[in-house]
Amino acid sequence: MTPEETVETLAEFVTAFRRELKVDAVDAGNDVHFLRLTYKEGKRITQIGLDREDALRLARLFEEWARKVPGRDPGD
Repeated sequence: MTPEETVETLAEFVTAFRRELKVDAVDAGNDVHFLRLTYKEGKRITQIGLDREDALRLARLFEEWARKVPGRDPGD
């Protein structure tokens, strides 16, 4: 994290197989904004940065997949 970087945690939860996922909105300064996904598997940590376009593309892909898979919708 740089001195001008600000981070807002949007979500933290435990995924399937007890993995931890954290989603941060990052303002890196100089009009640079991205999402940082931090995925923890035991001691292993993987971080992925997504710009606006990639986040939108993945959101559509995730929703399309989730609607095809059998199961209940959240809130049902």
